[in-house]
Amino acid sequence: MISKQEAVEKLVRQYQKHGTLYVAFDFDDTVKNYLDGTPNQEVIDLLKLSYHANCTLILFTCREGERLKEAMDWCALQGINFHYANCNPEIVIGGRKPYYNILLDDKAGLNEAVEVLTKTLDRL
Repeated sequence: MISKQEAVEKLVRQYQKHGTLYVAFDFDDTVKNYLDGTPNQEVIDLLKLSYHANCTLILFTCREGERLKEAMDWCALQGINFHYANCNPEIVIGGRKPYYNILLDDKAGLNEAVEVLTKTLDRL
């Protein structure tokens, strides 16, 4: 396992090489509390900052159909701009595995990912 500092260094190198980072984020309990609808302002602000730093944002959620549209509309109301929803960026050919450099997800170490991405953006 790599340290947070090593993760930051790796992301900085990826950004310098490609001019972007692929930042995937979940919806329920990551940007919006599933039970009461409360926005997670820290994550929302980080996504906005990432977008303005030329990161490619990908909404990856279990939602489909009308529920996905609701999530996308809610993100728009919060000012969260993203490039893809439930699909990989065009650079990926084949495979079903979601492609990203970092994932913001309440079930995958959200606090650590927020810290690493925040430090990475500070470096950029």
